[in-house]
Amino acid sequence: MSDRELIIHFLEKAEKRLRSNKRFNDIAVTLAIAFAFPVVFKFLDLFFLFRGRTVVTVLGLWAIATIVWVGVKLRGKSPLNQVAGNIDSKARLNDQLKTAYWFIQNPRESQWVDAQIRHTANAAGKLRLDTLFPRRFPRASYLVGGLLFLMVFLNFIPVSLNYNWLAGHAAPPFRLTDEERRRIFEENVRKAYPRLGSASVL
Repeated sequence: MSDRELIIHFLEKAEKRLRSNKRFNDIAVTLAIAFAFPVVFKFLDLFFLFRGRTVVTVLGLWAIATIVWVGVKLRGKSPLNQVAGNIDSKARLNDQLKTAYWFIQNPRESQWVDAQIRHTANAAGKLRLDTLFPRRFPRASYLVGGLLFLMVFLNFIPVSLNYNWLAGHAAPPFRLTDEERRRIFEENVRKAYPRLGSASVL
């Protein structure tokens, strides 16, 4: 493998690692923003009592939008000259990689250029990508965990009119007052026992 090929191969590996780190961070940030919506929606449900169909529709649209958003964030690659500049900055190579990559992309006959590329290839061979670009747990992931915990907590608040979405419950299409429930009960009893006539069953 020539010095030019070694430099290109090194930059491609660095770009993959950078892209992987960026994707992990982008997913965490996107989910942290996205999960704020169902938490707010559940909080509103404590006061407005959304029906089951409304909950399913809204959360379904939210899930689709979140998946599309994550997919858009994961697209694209970083240009290798940008990666080279990033490595130069972190490894303090005084723009060696960026310059060498430019000469590789714009070849010319020169002993000085060949010497510079050879020197850069030797320097790149001594670098460790896991040291330059270590794997880090995104801080946004802690926010995602906190929002998930809050979502679960809101579903288990011991309030009579709180419907637990995690158990598949939501507000019914309509709610009856105590008086309406009593009348329906009496009507059903009269139908079951017609001999009672108009006498009160309570």
